[in-house]
Amino acid sequence: SFGPQDETMMRELIDLISRLVAYGIPTRDLVTILEQNAEKAAAMRPVLVAFRLDQGEAVNVPREILEVARDIQSRFQELRQERLISSEESISVA
Repeated sequence: SFGPQDETMMRELIDLISRLVAYGIPTRDLVTILEQNAEKAAAMRPVLVAFRLDQGEAVNVPREILEVARDIQSRFQELRQERLISSEESISVA
């Protein structure tokens, strides 16, 4: 069962979502999934804000949420870069 208070579960879920974003899953699809349940959407608010930041949107949220969202957005970018490097290495080896 999903428990927003379970920090380990939340970290793992955020890591999974970050990897999905890095692999090109459209964020609008992820938003649709995350917003299906109001309680879960509230718990995932930093992720939803990170999606908006990643799309260049301005956000007006409490500082704590913004800080977490920026960390998540940085993770999106880091994983995209890793995937790009990995793809380039695969191409040069082939």
